[in-house]
Amino acid sequence: MDRLEQLILHSRLLSADQLAALQRDAQHRHKRLSQRIVESGLVDERRFAEWMAEASGVRLLDPLPVVAIGALSRRIPRAIAREFVIAPVAVEGDTIVVAAMNPLDDACVDILRTTTGMSVRLVPARYSALTDVIARHYPEDEAEMTILPPGASTLPASTEVEELGNATRYIPPEPVGEDTNRVRQEPSQLDRIERKLDELAALVQRLTSR
Repeated sequence: MDRLEQLILHSRLLSADQLAALQRDAQHRHKRLSQRIVESGLVDERRFAEWMAEASGVRLLDPLPVVAIGALSRRIPRAIAREFVIAPVAVEGDTIVVAAMNPLDDACVDILRTTTGMSVRLVPARYSALTDVIARHYPEDEAEMTILPPGASTLPASTEVEELGNATRYIPPEPVGEDTNRVRQEPSQLDRIERKLDELAALVQRLTSR
């Protein structure tokens, strides 16, 4: 039993029977437990987000910094963002801050460490807010997003950055000339990306087989 399940039972957010039924349903649908809790309607998404913030001791991030998410979206592969219902919201030194339904999801942290090469800090967010930005930046029919190395950035050099508590808000400059957000890939970098994706696939297989 993981930390989320223990907290749910300890706080009586759900009964043991409700939790067991949702666990089976989440496994059958290949979804996260936190996602199915809200989708089932047993717990309102606002109540679940606030409960998750209190249980984890991490402030609820609401609203989400949509400009920052757009600038950082390439740091997390589409498949992972959709699988775990997450979105990157800030980079603080060598740490990537990621909004998630469940900030206690150790499997999510492990995979993000492998794919980004950075330390990871999860912060709680509302389910509908996350699904909105995921639909915008990680659409289901879009090709896999590029994984950028820790030192890379999709932001123009002239972009201003303003710290807002646990998040970072990015203020884009006025558009001038060609698109400066375009990231050019070199063959050697593509090789590294392929190797990292192979590592990710192996890690996902190990975690889901537990």
